[in-house]
Amino acid sequence: MNLKGQNLGQMQLNRMKASARCIIFDNGNIPSSTYSALGELNFGLVPSDRLDTCLEQIDQTTRLVVLAGPFDAQVYGDACRRIRCMKFGWSISIYLISKEFEDRTLSARRRTQLDADICLPPSAPSAVISEHLAQSLERRRLLSHHEDIPTGPALTLDRLWDRMQRQDYYDILECSRSSDAAGIRQRFQAIAHIAHPDRHRKWAENNPALKRRISEIYLRLSEIHKVLTHPIKRATYHLCLKSGGSLRYEPSCLATHIRQEIDECETQQGLNAVLQSIDARMDGDWGRACAAMEEALAIEPNNGWLQMRADAVQTVHRLNTQCGEWS
Repeated sequence: MNLKGQNLGQMQLNRMKASARCIIFDNGNIPSSTYSALGELNFGLVPSDRLDTCLEQIDQTTRLVVLAGPFDAQVYGDACRRIRCMKFGWSISIYLISKEFEDRTLSARRRTQLDADICLPPSAPSAVISEHLAQSLERRRLLSHHEDIPTGPALTLDRLWDRMQRQDYYDILECSRSSDAAGIRQRFQAIAHIAHPDRHRKWAENNPALKRRISEIYLRLSEIHKVLTHPIKRATYHLCLKSGGSLRYEPSCLATHIRQEIDECETQQGLNAVLQSIDARMDGDWGRACAAMEEALAIEPNNGWLQMRADAVQTVHRLNTQCGEWS
């Protein structure tokens, strides 16, 4: 029996007693070095030669998914997004194998694009794979799997971090989109009290991984509070949500024409009105969009570019009105 077969057999024997699983898409292109590295983990192996079957077998015990090339950006991109959208999908390490990852620049770009953890070529030696796996698994480890922190606080923080990966700011704070700044601040304070690093200092001070995760959770909460209590950032965040580009405050995900319109504003008051107009346009409410642009022009009467945009919005509104009358 070759090395690959030996490791596969051993991992199959471990499968029944393992508390964590590795889902592996084995299409015949996974080298023995990968199986050798996986054999060092106390994971049960769940192999399949079909990608859909692999994804269907992912559950709460899954800690690693291995996908072999040849690499297809769309297919693997969809697979990675599907994994990350699962409950606790952020805690699963994704390892991609493809010849194109011989190019380190391309490998780094793919990791970022796909939110993968490891992108290595089939020629990577077992020692290198083992090192990457160890780092990845530790980085994505659930806090409730650490012995240094009590189970209760760890589970609370894990659930909070999971919500941060899959839900928008309002759902994370468990408040409505109509909540005022005071209500948002109250919800932030209630959750921040639970997640504050000082509350967990005695458990995290000697554990860098714990300290890093707790700090990330609190920083994300602070980000949410700053965005939702700032009128301009909050309005911009609503556009991010409607555009479908991100659950976080990331103006860079907005369409180019929206970013250009925002950049042309000369005052905060004018920007706020333009944001309200864009929001109304996304909802198809052209009457409200026109009113908001008129408000922006009243604030910035000498902004020629804004005047052109207001004229365009007015034209669309007039055409929509006429179409309604004709119908």
